[in-house]
Amino acid sequence: MSAHYSIEYRTHFSGVHYTVVGFIGATEQLLIIMAVMIAAAVSPNTNDFVQNKVTIMDYEMSIRQIIIAFVFISGYHWSGENIVRGFLEARDKIYALKALIPYLEFFIMMYVSSYSRFFA
Repeated sequence: MSAHYSIEYRTHFSGVHYTVVGFIGATEQLLIIMAVMIAAAVSPNTNDFVQNKVTIMDYEMSIRQIIIAFVFISGYHWSGENIVRGFLEARDKIYALKALIPYLEFFIMMYVSSYSRFFA
């Protein structure tokens, strides 16, 4: 949802619909994330699979940490690039800031939902 909103935000202010930012597109990011999650889901011991340790450049990380890092970095790059470019190309900067309110509400909603009794 976050990536899609940032795509539409940039499209609204620039008039161009970008689906690739930098070296990765929205579809590629989703496919990579889903492939890793499906690999974990079909593993005989799903929880054990994501706890497996991998050494990358003398740093030991679990598969779970790699997934979280990839999702965070690619999502931050993707959404940040689209929002900054959209804002810079907007003629009315106040309107552009107001258009970010639903985007911020999405993150507030995720934070507040973590306190739900259904979440635990």
